[in-house]
Amino acid sequence: MNPYKFTFIIFISLVFFNARAEEKSIAPSEPPARMEWEIKDEIVLNKDHILLSDVIRTPSNTPVPELVIAAAPGVERPVHLHQSKIYHTVEKALPGLLAPKGGGPQWCKVSRQHRLFEEDEFLSMVAGSRDQVFVNPDENLVINLTRKWIPIPIPDGPVILEVEDHNKVKTATYGVIRFYLIHNGGRSGPHFVQIRCQRMEEVLVLKAKVNRDDIIDERDHSWLMADTLSLRNPITREAYDPSDLIQARRPLNSGIVLTDRDVKRKPMVSRRSLVTAFSELGSLRISIKALSEEDGYKGDVIKVRNLRSNKEFFARVIGANLVEPLL
Repeated sequence: MNPYKFTFIIFISLVFFNARAEEKSIAPSEPPARMEWEIKDEIVLNKDHILLSDVIRTPSNTPVPELVIAAAPGVERPVHLHQSKIYHTVEKALPGLLAPKGGGPQWCKVSRQHRLFEEDEFLSMVAGSRDQVFVNPDENLVINLTRKWIPIPIPDGPVILEVEDHNKVKTATYGVIRFYLIHNGGRSGPHFVQIRCQRMEEVLVLKAKVNRDDIIDERDHSWLMADTLSLRNPITREAYDPSDLIQARRPLNSGIVLTDRDVKRKPMVSRRSLVTAFSELGSLRISIKALSEEDGYKGDVIKVRNLRSNKEFFARVIGANLVEPLL
C-alpha cells in the first residue's frame, strides 16, 4: 500500500474520533431529579416566619432548604396555605427544586402557638408595678376586678405589662387600667380593666349606744377588719392610743365604725383644773399640786402654776390630770 495513502487514512480516523469526543463533551447533561414532596395538613408555630421545612415533608427525609414562605399568623388567626402557593413561591426563589405535586392534601393550616393571659398573672404584675399603675402607690392595697376577667391570648413566652402614663389610676377606690402586653410576637392591646382597690385595716366599732359627750372606753368598743378606703377618716388601730380619752360628739348607735366626725379627743388635762406634778430624782419622789393654765393631751407641754409659790413652770402631760415638770 502506498505510504501516503495509509497516512491519510490514519489522519481521517483521528479527526473523526476527536469530533465524536467533542460532540459528547458538549452534549447537555440531564437535569437533576426534582425533590419529591408532600404538604402537611396542619402545623403549629412559635416563631415569626413560616419556613419551607415547616409545611412540607419528603418521603426520604431529604434536607429542605431554609426558605421563608410567609410571615407567621397572629394569635388565634390561623392561615391556610395552598400547595400551589407553596410551589410557586419555591419555584420563584429556587427554580427546579420541587416537582409539581398532584393529589394528596391541598391545604396546610398554620396556627400560632399561644397561651392565655389569666387574671392571676395580671393581678400579680399590677401588684409588682404599683408605681406604674397608681398615682399614689400603696403596698397595703388589695386589688380586685369589678367585672369578670376575659383571658387574653398571647404567644407562648414571657410577657411585659405596659400601662399608659396618662391613664394611671387616680382615685384610690375605683379606676380603669388601660394597658398593653409586650411579648415575642410584638404588642397586643390596648386592653381595659376596671378595678376596685381596698386597704384592709382594723377599725374601731362601737358595741353599745352612747350619748353626746360620753367617754368611750374599752368596754364600749371592739376592733373589726374593714376597707378604710371606703370610709372617711376611720379610727384605726395604728392611729389609736389607748391612753387617749375619746368623747362622743353626738349620740351614737351601736355597730357603727367610729370616725373623726363621731368622736373627739378629750384633753387629759383641762384648763383651770387641778393636776399633780410628779417628778423623780434618783430614789427621791416628789409630787405637788398645781393649777393647769391650758388644755393638754398626752405628750403636750403645757403651762401650770404652783399653788404654794404661785410660780409658773412648764410640764409634760403624762396621764389624766398628771404632769411631769420639765427641769
